[in-house]
Amino acid sequence: MSVSTGKPIWETPAGDLGTIQEGKFYQLTLSAYDDSTNDASTLYYTMLAGELPDGIQCTATGLIAGVPKAVSSVQGVPLEVGENVTSKFTVRVYTEDENEQPLRVADRTFSLTVSGSDPPVWTTAAGRLGTFIDTTEVSIQLAFTDPDPNQTPTVKLATGALPPGLSLSTSGLISGVCEPQVSLPDDALPGYDLTAFDKYGFDNSTLSSSANYEFTLELTDGRESVLRTFSIFVYSRNDITADTTVFLASEGVITIDTTTDRPPFLLNSSGSIGTYRHDNWFAYQFIGKDFDSNRVEYVLGGDDLSPLALRLDRDSGWLYGYIPDQGLTDVTYNFTVQVQKVDDTSSTIAAQAKSFSIQVVGNLDTDITWSTGDTVGTLHNGEISKLYVEAVPSSGANVEYRIKSGSDSKLPQGLR
Repeated sequence: MSVSTGKPIWETPAGDLGTIQEGKFYQLTLSAYDDSTNDASTLYYTMLAGELPDGIQCTATGLIAGVPKAVSSVQGVPLEVGENVTSKFTVRVYTEDENEQPLRVADRTFSLTVSGSDPPVWTTAAGRLGTFIDTTEVSIQLAFTDPDPNQTPTVKLATGALPPGLSLSTSGLISGVCEPQVSLPDDALPGYDLTAFDKYGFDNSTLSSSANYEFTLELTDGRESVLRTFSIFVYSRNDITADTTVFLASEGVITIDTTTDRPPFLLNSSGSIGTYRHDNWFAYQFIGKDFDSNRVEYVLGGDDLSPLALRLDRDSGWLYGYIPDQGLTDVTYNFTVQVQKVDDTSSTIAAQAKSFSIQVVGNLDTDITWSTGDTVGTLHNGEISKLYVEAVPSSGANVEYRIKSGSDSKLPQGLR
């Protein structure tokens, strides 16, 4: 003969309720009955301690189904997580008195694990990323997402090869200048010359040829990886002739002003070339390249650099000079640099000018104000120090602190 305990009785075992997949609807039935009345309608449920996985709720609506027992639903759609996350929580089942206050109670602790770790997802479609002419500057940002929070996917080359001159960053940026695909041996010269032949008889060999480059990239978040194959087609400027069979005018790749002459280009990226102190010597080199083996020269544009009295050497690309004292001011100077062929006699063939800037700081930015007074504070022996010193530069830049060398200054024992 069983003896009544006078309180609700749990039927759902305590402990692990299992592992559920994030983003998919989930429902679990918690089961208990009232040992005094065997009446499920007198039982209620509430969260007592801990927490459920995000997106999961515990309701207190009593349901009757078959044998008298209390039914509560733990239901919802778990939110995204980047790894398996286990939540531990305690649920109280209870009856109420005439004042709707808990009367008889029974508590039970459970755990529920949400499985995360979704693979990253490519947004950029597989296939051809673009068609370019050699010596053209390229910038292609591949797009992707990761459903898991706090994950930073990276991209790397798995198989194949990018066109010469292009590089791939871990953020998925393909950038650079498409270099001509040289297909001749080192001792062979392209084009006609005064000799009958040098490497191949009766042939007018060209510097490069058009080619398609196919490559496979790996997108990974450190746990899972996804592969996707792309391609880039690079036309050789040597193929841009009226009798070419490599491409058609209707394809829209070539316009009427496109020539076989390869313009030189600057290897330096546009933007700021740095921050420098006034009343100081300065030197910075711009580097140009020409694949037709012509010499190049550098041309400085804009009048914004005139107060600095800097000079650009047309042959070497060095921008140099002495930056004069400009007082307390902090000034950013903007200018352009263009590289062009020197040996070409038919017309001036130049690269598109690139924009640059240089920031020159004066004495104003050297001012630093101490926020901390002479006395930092008082410490008792054995006490953990939370004292600090603070200084603020007028420029808003970050500052570093150190004990002045050559002085008798030192910190108390145990502090640093």
